[in-house]
Amino acid sequence: MPVLKNIFPLTILPSEADDGTVVGDLGEQTVEVGARAATDRRNVTAMVYARDIILANQKPTGLSARNVLCGKIVRLDADDGRCVASVDVGPHWMVEITRAAMNEMQLAVGSEVYVVVKASAIQLLENSEPTR
Repeated sequence: MPVLKNIFPLTILPSEADDGTVVGDLGEQTVEVGARAATDRRNVTAMVYARDIILANQKPTGLSARNVLCGKIVRLDADDGRCVASVDVGPHWMVEITRAAMNEMQLAVGSEVYVVVKASAIQLLENSEPTR
């Protein structure tokens, strides 16, 4: 099975915080990225593996994960025990889950879900533009 990656543009927002993360704008939502090196770049390309994303059908609280995004499932593909959900969180992100999770959560196209991602799971790619 191929490794699924979500690659997306991200605008780094100005911040004075020195907590080891930076905040990136996805459009209507923001994400925290565990990448101090991004502070000298404004427009970046970011990536997160589909297998590193968790879905929840209720908003989770009390997590160490820095990102809980609201989204809607726009496509579901299932094969041999694996399911790939395409979730609209601004950009469309692929999320890899088991068929058992899909069935237990009663996920379907149109389901509203929460996408959970650790800041350290979001990687900045090398071809990003430097800040001017």
